[in-house]
Amino acid sequence: MSVGSAQINVRVPSALRDKGNATLSLVNSSPTKIIREVWSTLAQGAEAYERLHEALVAESSKDAAEETSRRIAELERATSLFGEFGVGMGLDVTAFVPLDDGQAQEALYDEFLGSES
Repeated sequence: MSVGSAQINVRVPSALRDKGNATLSLVNSSPTKIIREVWSTLAQGAEAYERLHEALVAESSKDAAEETSRRIAELERATSLFGEFGVGMGLDVTAFVPLDDGQAQEALYDEFLGSES
């Protein structure tokens, strides 16, 4: 069996490359090292791929959940400020309900955007 090398070329947005390289630099690694590690894992077969994929998707899902939580907190804060402002101005803001936990997000969009599904 001959031992050779193969080159892999990947295009990613420059900002993503820069952020990834910065992270790899912090942990004393490089794109080449991480790609070799990934390919070594993938060479172990389909189960290794599934483990790798699950780890990547789980992290991505965690990030998305954190972003959703952050946005909901911002909406709740804005709602609170709106209510405080309305009361301070002597306005009746009781009919304004921007977030009802029983409603689906799609229904909220429809309600506020005036769309009909």
